[in-house]
Amino acid sequence: MAALGGGGGAQAPFPWGLVVLCTVAAWCAVRAVEWAWWRPRRLARALRSQGLRGTAYRSLAGDAPLTERLDREARSRPMPLGCHDVVPRAMPLFHQTMKEHGTARCFPRLLFPWRTGTRLLEPNHYEICRNTGLV
Repeated sequence: MAALGGGGGAQAPFPWGLVVLCTVAAWCAVRAVEWAWWRPRRLARALRSQGLRGTAYRSLAGDAPLTERLDREARSRPMPLGCHDVVPRAMPLFHQTMKEHGTARCFPRLLFPWRTGTRLLEPNHYEICRNTGLV
């Protein structure tokens, strides 16, 4: 047989471990993209179709950088003496979102800021809180 060029050597086995490893890595990558990008986009689209408005989605960090910047800006300015309007200073993200997307005095509204890939619905009107049993 050696004269025919068969070689007689054993063939290397198929690398099934590598195939399984690549499959698991691909599955984990798809799950991560689903969690961090596709699911929040679908949720935002569904909430906007119901008339709810809020800040745009920012992956992973959410509204944390914006909140930190607004907090820093709010605390850098002194409050006037006798001023009892503490919302712009205590909750600057809520105050800015209300300015951009409407006021609660006109009609009840829910706002949804982003918290690390998920929406957090914040009822900002007493009637909504009372009707849902929060008050």
